[in-house]
Amino acid sequence: MKGVEEVDRVREHTEDSVARYVDLARRLGLAADSRTSVGTEAVAEAEKVCLQVAKEFPRTIFFAGKLVFERERWFQRLLHNETAYQLQRRLQFAGLNAMVMPVRVLAEEERAEARPAA
Repeated sequence: MKGVEEVDRVREHTEDSVARYVDLARRLGLAADSRTSVGTEAVAEAEKVCLQVAKEFPRTIFFAGKLVFERERWFQRLLHNETAYQLQRRLQFAGLNAMVMPVRVLAEEERAEARPAA
C-alpha cells in the first residue's frame, strides 16, 4: 500500500462491495448486516470481528472459504492455504462454531468452457 490514501481507498471499496452483498441478501428476503475491518494481520482482524458478532448473536456459526485451485502453484499454497484454518482454530478455542468451506478456482481453459456462448 502506498500510504493512508490507499488504505482509505481499499476500506471504501471493501465497504461498497459488502454493502452490495447485504443489499442482495435483503432483496432475497434474508436478514443481513455487515461488519468490515482493515488491518495488517487478516486472521487477527477476522477474529476480532467474529468475537464482536458472537456477542451480538450468540448462536452464530461462522463460515470461511478455502481456495482450492485446480492447478495449484507453489506460491498459492503460501498465500492462501492456512488462513481459513487458522481462523477456525482460534474461533473454536474461543468456544464458537466455525466451518471451512472449499471454494473451487478453475484453470483458465476450464472457465472459458464453463461460460455460456454469446
